[in-house]
This record gives sequence, C-alpha cells and structure tokens, in this order.
Amino acid sequence: MPAWTAFAAVSLSVLLVLLLLARASESAVTTKQSSAEHPTVAAHEHDQPPYSTTDVESDSDMNQPHADGGESAVATDNGRLGQQTEQGVSTGLLLANVAFSQGLFAGILIIALWLTNVPVSAIGADLTVTTADAVGLGVVTGLVLYILNELGASHAKQWGLTGSEALRGALTPDGVAGWLVLLFVVLPIIAGFEELLFRGILIGALHVGFDVPLWLLAIGSSVAFGVGHGAQGRVGMVVTGTLGLVLAWLFIVTNSLFAVIIAHYIVNALEFVIHEGIGWEPFETEP
Repeated sequence: MPAWTAFAAVSLSVLLVLLLLARASESAVTTKQSSAEHPTVAAHEHDQPPYSTTDVESDSDMNQPHADGGESAVATDNGRLGQQTEQGVSTGLLLANVAFSQGLFAGILIIALWLTNVPVSAIGADLTVTTADAVGLGVVTGLVLYILNELGASHAKQWGLTGSEALRGALTPDGVAGWLVLLFVVLPIIAGFEELLFRGILIGALHVGFDVPLWLLAIGSSVAFGVGHGAQGRVGMVVTGTLGLVLAWLFIVTNSLFAVIIAHYIVNALEFVIHEGIGWEPFETEP
C-alpha cells in the first residue's frame, strides 16, 4: 500500500529547499545586475578604483577580469555578464552545478517514489498509457508556448516591463561542446526534474493520494513554479507561473509526464538557441 503521507512529506521538503535556493539565486543575480548597472559602486565593493590611473579604459580592458578573480563591473556587449561570475565561476562549472543539484533532487524524489510504493501512474509516468498523441500534443504545446512567450515579452518591453535574463546569460556556453552539454544534458535534466515535481507530484500524486481537486493543485503548483524562478525577476515569475498553468493543463488532459517534459524542454531550448545562440529577438520592433 502506498505511503502517501511520507511521499508527500519528502516531496514538499524538496520543494521547500528548492524555493530557498531559488531565493538565494535571485539575490545573487540581483546583486550582479546592480554591479553591472553601477560600475562605480561595484568597483568600491571590490576595493578597486572605478577607472584606471589614466581615467579611461579601452574597450578590451573594460571586459577583462579584475586581479581579484572578479569580473569587470561593465557588462559585455550583448547586455549580459560574461562567461565568469564575479566569484570567478566558469559557465561550465555553473552548468555542472545545475545539472548535479537538479539531478540530485530528481534522484531523491524517484527513490522516495520507490520506497513509498507510490505507483508511477500517479505521476503520469506509465509508458503503457502514454500515447503518441500525448507526445505530439506536448511538442505542439511547447512550440505554441514559446511563440506566446516571445509575443508577451515583446509587448511587455513596450510597456517598460522586462524580466531578468542574467541567469540565462550566465548559463550560455561558448563552444560547441558546451552547447551540446547544455542542450542534451542540462536542459533535459532541468525539464525532467521540474515537471516531475511541479506537475507529476504536486498535481498527479497529490490528487491520486489525497483526492485534492485538480484545479486547486494546478493553481498551487503554478504559483510555486513561478516563485521558484525568482531569479528571472517579477515579470519573469508571472510569465513562468502562467506557463506553469498551461503545463498543468497539458498534464491533466494527457495524464502524461513525458508530454509536459517535452513541452518544457522545447521552450527552454528555443530560448537559449534563438536568443543566446543566434542572437535573434523575435517580434521585437525598433523604437
């Protein structure tokens, strides 16, 4: 017999830790953005003068790392911080950290699922009932979500509302190998873990185990999903929470964890490839 209470306790504990880490990431990204926007303040924080002894730095000097291992307070040409954080953490190390931490959380949830005898069908992971139509709907939903996300971001910018892109920029690799790791290792782990927790467990398992109404779980999980992406700023949290509602709908109508993982992955992958890889801003008009 499934130990629903024990499984829920473990899952909610993972959610709490995740939200606390998200809050810490939000603070770190906010501090980094503030340093980039106010180089004089950032220079004092590093106990260094804001300018060289000649009072003028060349373009190349402005993007060179400081002697203490921190990055120059001036952002790179594309508006995001360079390939090292102020603490000297490389993009590769950051990607490894994300993959390890989210993979670890996913592993904890899977082990808890096994130890508590919760059926995989409760989280929508039963391959015997996952149809090609469900997977196809996941692909279509992912593409539609990406387009709507871009349209919404474009209109939001016209109103002066923008989300933070610092975290996405920090995770963007330089070389081909880094992109392969990002697209085929890190992003699948992120999509898999987040959908397992926010849709498979917070909607599917809690509904099956405790008979909580699906609509209430969909709203609650989407709010938590938005809060968990606080590093993207307030606008990003609202957008992510809205995307979470659509993914909740997809999970409910398909009863397939794989469908929402695919949709989630498509949105994330397209954002990285189009914005950071190609450097294209869809639907953006000249002021």
